[in-house]
Amino acid sequence: MNIKEKMRCKQVITINDVMSTFKYEKSLYYQSFMKEYRFYDELGVYLVHQAKLLGAIGLVRYEHEEPFNAKDTFKLEILAKSISFSLANFLLLEEIGAQKKTLEMLSNASSTGQILFNSAMTIYHANSSAKEICSIHFASQVIRNPVQQFLQEMIWKGNWKLGLISKILLPTRQEVTIYIMKADISKDHYVAYLSLSDEKEVHHLIEEKLTTKERDILAYITKGYTNEEVSKELFISVNTVKRHLQNIYHKLGVKNRTSLSYLVMIRG
Repeated sequence: MNIKEKMRCKQVITINDVMSTFKYEKSLYYQSFMKEYRFYDELGVYLVHQAKLLGAIGLVRYEHEEPFNAKDTFKLEILAKSISFSLANFLLLEEIGAQKKTLEMLSNASSTGQILFNSAMTIYHANSSAKEICSIHFASQVIRNPVQQFLQEMIWKGNWKLGLISKILLPTRQEVTIYIMKADISKDHYVAYLSLSDEKEVHHLIEEKLTTKERDILAYITKGYTNEEVSKELFISVNTVKRHLQNIYHKLGVKNRTSLSYLVMIRG
């Protein structure tokens, strides 16, 4: 039985598990290394978790010391299991952290909203596009955490499942497609993709539905001009500006300046 086969049964391997004392004392390893430094006995503690070797620890004793005994190996077997479990969890967290950083870097560069969460609705990451979409969705409400609220209302209450595809309409009249996929990080991690309708649709909506005067007013409003300032710029009355604004709200399907600003912001 070789070392790999022995490791399936135990995690602490002694010299006698590998070869006889006579053969060991004649070996090049003992003669050129152990004996030179006045070491004699040695054992290996193999850190194994779920049949995967994570590492190993070598322990030696000097010639004048007592060799390792059954009591020593028994204690080390218990320690090896505990250390292996802790090390496996540490390495898993390291891997998750590295993958999370990679995901954040890639997702933040994407125009598609991405929310990384688990089945308990704990959010690990939401990219800038996801935050923007969720903020737009709750534009008329005071929500402390729009992304969390979005998950609760749009996904959790809908008895979500992998591959779920649903559509919602934002206050800006843009359609968002929600698609849920399994994340590669671990078994209980998922990604909700929020795909916004093509920005060109918003551009065409403004170009096709608004008159030239309404587009002029919209340009000033989105720059932060007040109704009075717009009236001075366009040489029209404040009441005329207000009337045009109401027409713009109706044509673009928004309720107020906030929703209107979001619409134009998406348009870019």
